[in-house]
Amino acid sequence: MNLLQDIAVEYAFKLKISSRDLAQENLFWVIINKQTGSPCHLDKFMTEKILCENTKDVKHFFYNLQEVNKTDHKDIFKIKMHDLDLNKHVNNATYVEWAVETLPENILKNFTIKKINIVFLKESFYPGQIISKAQINETSNSLITYHSIFGKTNEHELARINIIWKPL
Repeated sequence: MNLLQDIAVEYAFKLKISSRDLAQENLFWVIINKQTGSPCHLDKFMTEKILCENTKDVKHFFYNLQEVNKTDHKDIFKIKMHDLDLNKHVNNATYVEWAVETLPENILKNFTIKKINIVFLKESFYPGQIISKAQINETSNSLITYHSIFGKTNEHELARINIIWKPL
C-alpha cells in the first residue's frame, strides 16, 4: 500500500432513476489528529477487512487537480458564522460558493455545472478572510474553471477546485 492508501478511504455514491445515473459522488475520508493536525493511519480505526474492501489507490485524485496558473478573476470573502459546520470549521459547500461567486456573470447565466472535483487541503475558521482565485479555460466546445481558495492572512491554499461546465 502507498502512503495515501494507509490514511484515506474512498466511498462512492450514485443516484439513479431506473437504470439512468443522475449523479455520482466520491468521498475520500482522512482521519486527522486534532492535536498535531497530521493524518492518522486508518488501521488504528478500521479493521483490515474494511480497509481491504474499501481502500483504493487515491493518489491520482489528490494530485491531478489543475492549479490556478493565471489568475483571471479574484475575490475576497469574509468568513461568516453561518459558513461554519458543527465542528466550527468552514462548511465544505461554502468553498464551492466562493469559487463560483468569483466567476463573471456571463458564465453563471450561460452555463451550468456538469462536474466538480475538490480537494480540501487545510481547515479554515471564523473569523477570517479568504482569497478565491479563478482561471478560465474556454475552448469552442468546453469550459473548465480552475479555482484555488487561500487564507488571506497566511496565504496557505485551503482548497483546490476544478469545475467542468456545460452550456444551458
